[in-house]
Amino acid sequence: MNLNNNENIDRTIYKNVNEEGYIKDQSEVKHTWVYKRKLKKQEKQIKKEQKRLEKKKKINMKKEKAKRIFENTREYIMTSLRMEVLAITIICLIISTFSYYFVDRGLRNKISKNVDISYKEEREDIDRKVKNVLGELMDFKQGTTYLEKGDYQHLKNLTKEVYNKNNGTDSSVEQLREFIASKYSLYHNEIKDEEIQKIIQRCNGIESAVEEINKYISSDDFNNIRIKGILNRLLESGNSNVFLTDLDGNIKFKVSNAFVDKVNVYGFINKLYTSGNEEQNEYYAFYPVKILNKNYYLMYNNVLHGEQVVYYTSESKFFASIVAFIVFIIIFLLVTKKKIEYIEYISKSLREISKGNLDYKVDIEGKDELAIVAYDINYMEEQIKDKIEKERRAEKTKNELITNVSHDLRTPLTSVMGYIGLVKEGRYENEKQREEYLNIAYNKAEKLKVLIEDLFAFTKMNNKGAQLNKNRIAINELIRQLIVELEPICEEKNIVIDDKMKKSNIMLEVDGDKISRVFENILSNAIKYSSPKERIEINIEDDEKHCVVSISNKCYDISKDELDKLFDRFYRSDKSRNSSTGGSGLGLAIAKSIVEAHNGNIWASYEKERIFFNVELYK
Repeated sequence: MNLNNNENIDRTIYKNVNEEGYIKDQSEVKHTWVYKRKLKKQEKQIKKEQKRLEKKKKINMKKEKAKRIFENTREYIMTSLRMEVLAITIICLIISTFSYYFVDRGLRNKISKNVDISYKEEREDIDRKVKNVLGELMDFKQGTTYLEKGDYQHLKNLTKEVYNKNNGTDSSVEQLREFIASKYSLYHNEIKDEEIQKIIQRCNGIESAVEEINKYISSDDFNNIRIKGILNRLLESGNSNVFLTDLDGNIKFKVSNAFVDKVNVYGFINKLYTSGNEEQNEYYAFYPVKILNKNYYLMYNNVLHGEQVVYYTSESKFFASIVAFIVFIIIFLLVTKKKIEYIEYISKSLREISKGNLDYKVDIEGKDELAIVAYDINYMEEQIKDKIEKERRAEKTKNELITNVSHDLRTPLTSVMGYIGLVKEGRYENEKQREEYLNIAYNKAEKLKVLIEDLFAFTKMNNKGAQLNKNRIAINELIRQLIVELEPICEEKNIVIDDKMKKSNIMLEVDGDKISRVFENILSNAIKYSSPKERIEINIEDDEKHCVVSISNKCYDISKDELDKLFDRFYRSDKSRNSSTGGSGLGLAIAKSIVEAHNGNIWASYEKERIFFNVELYK
């Protein structure tokens, strides 16, 4: 102990001490051992406080470690449960999506399929044609010399009109017709212009026909034919009517099967507005147009055929959504039902355990996070149960210890006080009797000392307070040394110890002092309960890992229950609480504590009227 570092020690006790160990102040007749004793007491208090602080520190470290383990475990379980719920949700969503798709496809043709007639494309096509015709009419001009235009198809038709007008008598017209027909054919077959010119040179007799045709082209009849030809392009079917009227509705040109001479302009316009819906099958068109400086109305109406259109409503999607939602809920409940029931079962188990039923066990199902929770609950329950059991045993041990110590201390203490009282009161006949009383009191005090020392050693070993100072020693040589020390007692009782141990040393890593006490207690016990002229045998067996020391002596009629109780505190095989056989009743209990501190085993067995005490120690 370093005195310079311990401020709690009273340093004043060194101030007046001389070299001989006496106080300089001779008025106080005291020796330095008094102060040394005070120092030792303070030193013990300091060590005790240090141990208390170290123990508290270890407890706090264990608490922190347990708290960290609890937090980590809780976080792991919560994360795992979240991931599991997420996985279940994803699976349910996938299955419900498939159910939505198949239900929608299944109901689509039954409740959502609709067939309708669409006039949209037909209306757009007619609108386009009407506008094209309208454009041609707006661009219409008076005809002059049609040959210059190169429109051979019209000229071909025109020669036919002229030929019919002259009743087919004009040969020049016929020649012109043939010329136009041949040129038209050559033109469409992409024959070179040189070939066409050769044909024209062969047709020298057509000048008069051309002149006649030019006159006809400039006439109103030809204009009417041209306008009618343009209007013919709007003729779609037998149900269509095309009229070109003046501002009063008088029909000037018509392409129709209707036998009318005048059209009600306002009535037609009214029908135009009422038929503007795309779902109606009637089409009306009305446009003002100016042709050769004259104003006309272009009127067109037609009965549309329409196109069959298939479309689907959202009814199947609505039912599919409901089915998908129901499927999601059902699958989610089915998948989580077992876990929810297991969670409820765990909750019920916790309530049962909280009532104090520590024998209630939670069944572990599966290997998931809930199984870990169930395992931890069972583990916690076992720990609490063990702790309570240890506290009960400790309380029982304390009560038994107090009872037994009180009994074993009271008897010798009463004897000591009684004999000392006799001496003190002078109640003895002579000096010899006085000496006898004092010897008896001294022997009783020695027994008290042995009992207290054994009790202290036992308490220290059971409270894990003893530190093991292990060294490699020869266990057989240690036992032989004990045999030599116990020879006087054996000779006094006429008992022989038979050493059957190996000659070669058996080395063990043990605390020599404490292991020596183990075998000393066993041998002393064997000597104590052996009759004169009996033999105590000592044997030892070993292998690569451990060794077993066996000490046996003669014993009559001992039951299995008694064998199991031999290592209990204050147990004596004579079934009495008197101490006539000597000893404290703690010898074998101390031996067991020391062996177990070395991670060894000690047990008793009975065979052929001999009791064996076996000690197993590991190398």
